[in-house]
Amino acid sequence: MPEPDRPFIVHTDFSHVALGAILEQRKSDNKCHIISCASRNCSAAEAKLGPTDGEILALVFAVTKFHTYLAGTQFVVVTDHAALIHLENAKTRNPKLARWALLLSNYDY
Repeated sequence: MPEPDRPFIVHTDFSHVALGAILEQRKSDNKCHIISCASRNCSAAEAKLGPTDGEILALVFAVTKFHTYLAGTQFVVVTDHAALIHLENAKTRNPKLARWALLLSNYDY
């Protein structure tokens, strides 16, 4: 069971085949415990995304899937790419990135 007073950790990953997410939490025994896992296949359009956009898509998938746990709480994002830095520093955003940035702005990570 999740402990509401402890921060969550969200791991995400993207490949051109599928994307996945793991929600975990460090408990009082100082070990990370998995709360939930989620994955899905990429659509044909998503399979053509570059690594930066793909990793952002994986995070969007994760926060949407785990919204019940993450809304209103601070959490840590673990990813193997600097996608979030790109999203925050982008001077111009295409409509897709603007939508994703707007959705992610509702979360405290």
